[in-house]
Amino acid sequence: MNTRFAFTGATLALGLVAFIQPKDAITFAVAEGTTLNKEISTTLEFSLDDLMIEVGGQEIDPSMMMDGGDIGDASGSVELLLDITDEYLEMGKARPNKLKRTINSLNVEWEAGTGDSGSETTDELEGKAITFTWDAEKNGYSRELAEEDEDVKPEDLEMLAEDIDMRILLPGKDVEVGDTWEVSGLAVASILLPGIDLEKATARAEEEMQEDLPVELEEFYGGLVDGMTWTCTYAGTREADGVSLQVITIESEIEQNLDFSDLLLELIESNMPGEASVDLSFVVELAGEANGELLWNGKAGHFAAMDMEIEMVMVLNAEGSMDMQGMVQGGAIEAEASMNLTRKATASTK
Repeated sequence: MNTRFAFTGATLALGLVAFIQPKDAITFAVAEGTTLNKEISTTLEFSLDDLMIEVGGQEIDPSMMMDGGDIGDASGSVELLLDITDEYLEMGKARPNKLKRTINSLNVEWEAGTGDSGSETTDELEGKAITFTWDAEKNGYSRELAEEDEDVKPEDLEMLAEDIDMRILLPGKDVEVGDTWEVSGLAVASILLPGIDLEKATARAEEEMQEDLPVELEEFYGGLVDGMTWTCTYAGTREADGVSLQVITIESEIEQNLDFSDLLLELIESNMPGEASVDLSFVVELAGEANGELLWNGKAGHFAAMDMEIEMVMVLNAEGSMDMQGMVQGGAIEAEASMNLTRKATASTK
């Protein structure tokens, strides 16, 4: 037997097998009439780890700026709990054409390092049903309350996003185990702020605060959002409660320098008398990592669960001076804070 020929043939055969290996489709394909209950919790824990304040060359005890407290008081946690029911009335291609969403509850609970705590509930939306209808001409959704309510304004509905299905994390093509793809920018923000249309919410905030805030809010969060990139990897399937779920892992390294000097300088100067001048440097450094997992019910065509954790350290370096008719006063702030954000979401049929 020709050994060289046999080896070459085996190599070609293995290559052919790899080439024809079937790929998996991970698609949003909910059947019309399906009703899903979705519970999403987001918890942010934060702490101020270090703080230095200097005015006129003299360092100031931070407690003087905190009513006698210490930096340990500048910590706490905030938890957002969202419970909704989505009924898919009409389906289009990879999205609903008509969706009825009932907001069962939307609660915010918080706790501060001082021991204070509290909670708030959005009474005006709780129990309300909102219908999202796809408008092909406008390439977006119209929103309408199932029952009129004078406490809920049309502009409030415009800030609500239809996609709470994690569709933005899907690869958009058939994949095999080990394949990777990236999501970034507003796609990541839409996962971190479920049910909120960030662009429309920002536009409304700018409109309402136009006189008091002569800078564009989008510029403040733009650098942060633009720098967000998650790498998704298809990790195959996993059995859970007798159901085969497709697994997508998510990870990201966070390393950004955000310079807000010009924006803040414009804001300060717009509220100062003409004879004063200001010099300012305000830079925020972010470093951390994100890790998570999305479980997708391929047979039913919707997400089953998502777990995400983001750990980050923020370092602020700010210094500036003000010249008021020849009298110059300067100062600086250096601060370091830690943040931990966890996200958990589940979807189940009713």
